[in-house]
Amino acid sequence: MSQEEPTRAELMRRVAELEEANAGLARKARRATEIAKTAPDALVVVDEDGRIVFVNRRVRELFGFDREELLGQPLGRLLPERYRKGHDRHLSHYVAQPKVRPMGSGLDLWARRADGTEFPVEISLSPIRLEGKTLVASSIRDATERREIEGRLQAARTQAEAATAEKTRFIAAASHDLRQPLQAAAIYLDLLVDDALEPDRRAATARKAKDCVDSLRALLNKVLHISKLDAGAVSARRTSFRVQAVFDRLAAQFQPLAREKGLELRVHPSSENAHSDPILVGQILENFVSNAVRYTETGGVLIGCRRRGGRLRLQVWDTGVGVTEDDREKIFGAFYRAAESTGVNATGGIGLGLAIVDELARLLDHPIGVRSRPGSGSLFELTVPRAKTAETGRARPGIRSSGPGDTFIAVLDDNPAIVDALRTVLEVAGNSVAAATNTEDLMVELRRRSHPPDALVTDFRLAPDTTGLETLEIVRGEFGASIPAIVLTGDSSFETLEQKAREGGFRVLAKPVDAGELLDEIQRCLAG
Repeated sequence: MSQEEPTRAELMRRVAELEEANAGLARKARRATEIAKTAPDALVVVDEDGRIVFVNRRVRELFGFDREELLGQPLGRLLPERYRKGHDRHLSHYVAQPKVRPMGSGLDLWARRADGTEFPVEISLSPIRLEGKTLVASSIRDATERREIEGRLQAARTQAEAATAEKTRFIAAASHDLRQPLQAAAIYLDLLVDDALEPDRRAATARKAKDCVDSLRALLNKVLHISKLDAGAVSARRTSFRVQAVFDRLAAQFQPLAREKGLELRVHPSSENAHSDPILVGQILENFVSNAVRYTETGGVLIGCRRRGGRLRLQVWDTGVGVTEDDREKIFGAFYRAAESTGVNATGGIGLGLAIVDELARLLDHPIGVRSRPGSGSLFELTVPRAKTAETGRARPGIRSSGPGDTFIAVLDDNPAIVDALRTVLEVAGNSVAAATNTEDLMVELRRRSHPPDALVTDFRLAPDTTGLETLEIVRGEFGASIPAIVLTGDSSFETLEQKAREGGFRVLAKPVDAGELLDEIQRCLAG
């Protein structure tokens, strides 16, 4: 034996080292395999021919195939039919220039389950060099949830952009159409103040100025109504009521205008009863009748009711200009006015009437319908639940006291004109009133009286940087926590304030509040 030949002991040592190395490699291979098997993403390894040589457990959960069903099969089995040809070409390109990268960056990728259903996926590719060959490992993740989240985010973004655009359009349209009657009224009033007109013309000019102010008030009320609807400040109070009672109010309201235009406004008598909010239903029908009279030049308007099973169709027919099929899809959007309305009754406004109708109908969950033919008139209808009987009508409770000063109301608002208006309506209703424009003056007035107030009516936002809730705490702290209170607010955060009201034991009314609504609410406070 030459000296260069290894001894038996050395050979044995080298064999042991090789066996240990092989064992280490085997342990690493088993560890790698176990890691791959338990990876959170589905892992599929294919050879250069696109045949599957390895799948982990997650593949079974994601695709519904057993391991034995996939090994040796083309990867196309996991793809929708439309992607299979293109996949073979992409695999060849990838094997030629392998690198770690996401697959189909910027593209919608889809996979196919064993039951044939498809779902969106995200795929990352990694090359594996083994025994001179290139394998491709694909890490596959279900992208359904991510797509849904992205879809919701996109929908929210689109909605926000639309809301911003509509707000801009709202400001532009409201600014234009509110300025129109204001401009005319300013000119008429200048003529009256300068006393440059003859007596007969003065009277006519005064009437025109009043018409402009009425138009301005109507437009402003619609803008404020939309604001209240958006703020969630309008709620439905459902009851059973006589349909004819609503029809009678509409006839009384619009007969003078129809007669002035030479139109016949007729009401078909109805003995039916409906179950809904009679005030909100009346507002919807009021918009229908208002538009019918405005856009009808000859003929007339008919108000009627038809029964359909357990529901009633409250209808307004007219012989006006009609609505085109294209316009029919748009007329319930804010600020929209059909082309045919141009020049018809120039005080038509900013196109909020049917937008209010749409919002109120959604609030009540009552379907609205339109049938029309240009030049031949239109039918607008509201479908409401039918009631067998109507609740007995009750007179407005009011708050007239049995004697002067029996009911003592405290009033607070930082606007002197509003303070004066509130004081007047409450005193006319028979109450004693202490009113002020700030908390300090109100407390001085209350301490001067011989007894605490029976109720407090306060604005929410007060100058400087205070709220009516702070005043309420001061009043209750001095005169007793049981004093009922009503907070008036023009804030859009109406729901947040209502939550505070439930916790603080006071009531909230959204501006603008009419006198009757305020009196009713005070009566409820005093009775409750």
